[in-house]
Amino acid sequence: MDNIKYYVMLSSIYIPVFWVIILLFSNFRKEIGKIFLLFLFINIAFEYYMTYNRYYEHFAIYSKLFPLQVIAVLNSFPLYYLYLRSVVNERNLVVKDIYKHFLLSIFFGIIFIILMYFLMDKNERSLFVDKQLYFNNINNLKFKIGYYLYRYGKIIYILQSVFYLLLIIKLYKNNIKNSKERFSNSEGVDLIWLRNIGIAFIFVFIFNFIMHILKLKYITTHNLLIIISYIIFSLFFMAVGVLSYKQKQIYASKLTIFESKNIKDKEKLNINYINEYLLSEKAYLNPDFNIFDLCKVFKTNRSYISNIIKQESNNNFRTFINKYRVKDAKDIIKEAKEKNINISLEEISKNAGFNSYTTFLRVFKSLEGMSPTLYKDKI
Repeated sequence: MDNIKYYVMLSSIYIPVFWVIILLFSNFRKEIGKIFLLFLFINIAFEYYMTYNRYYEHFAIYSKLFPLQVIAVLNSFPLYYLYLRSVVNERNLVVKDIYKHFLLSIFFGIIFIILMYFLMDKNERSLFVDKQLYFNNINNLKFKIGYYLYRYGKIIYILQSVFYLLLIIKLYKNNIKNSKERFSNSEGVDLIWLRNIGIAFIFVFIFNFIMHILKLKYITTHNLLIIISYIIFSLFFMAVGVLSYKQKQIYASKLTIFESKNIKDKEKLNINYINEYLLSEKAYLNPDFNIFDLCKVFKTNRSYISNIIKQESNNNFRTFINKYRVKDAKDIIKEAKEKNINISLEEISKNAGFNSYTTFLRVFKSLEGMSPTLYKDKI
């Protein structure tokens, strides 16, 4: 059991280190989201390295680096939130969007740096993390202050976890809503994988909560609890790495807004002009067609076109475009049946502008109330 615990704890260090290496050898500088992701995995690797030192009583290293661990622990959730926000934001984040998320970690970090580097000597630091930090059995003012800072810091960390989880849920919901107003296909923009990560995070949060509220003496004598917890942590961060690394910034190559204030005939633009353009150019057959493409054509901003589509067609942009695609798919099915041509539904979905067969099936059934196969049989 001890050997299993040893290797499981090492895996929780090596997995984030693996992603650090992958990110360093990628073009991470081109995407601000990947920069946040890089620092997140550096942060996580350091956290679990410090946890490993604590459980195996390497107090010389642990006491020396403890203030940095305080900073790292309080940085993890802000870093992942900022990564996700940078992925879904239309514009790159600026300093004022970023710095406020690290004020808490900086505050606690400075306090522990002063307490442990300036008010304690080397021997006191080791004694503090060995005896006082977890057991509160030394009647010394400096040690007492450190103990209560650590205890209340744990509570603050748990509250911070809940706070950022709620922010991420809000971010996810807003992105789903916005992507339907801006993109004609869901792949790569709806962040469906984030919902699954959120479900997995619940288990991570539960075990993380348990590990933080239990006494160190209890945890170190229950190897099975450590093994299960760190297997869950390792698998979670591997999944986060795989899914986050594959995700591109949604608006990286998009014209996010056309700011011209003096647009000719802007008042005359209506749904008929948009319909005319779509029918004549067949723009909807491009799987990556988005509302910013219309902004370029009509030289206006995204909000204006989005409001026209919503008010005059009673649909969001995605449904508006998908209706054209489904109509084309139905026409192809009819023509193929009339001419006795054998054509697969996969090919029909591609010819109609859908970027995946599963999306085609889902959208067709949603709009027509039946599957493409059933529609094909009924006509």
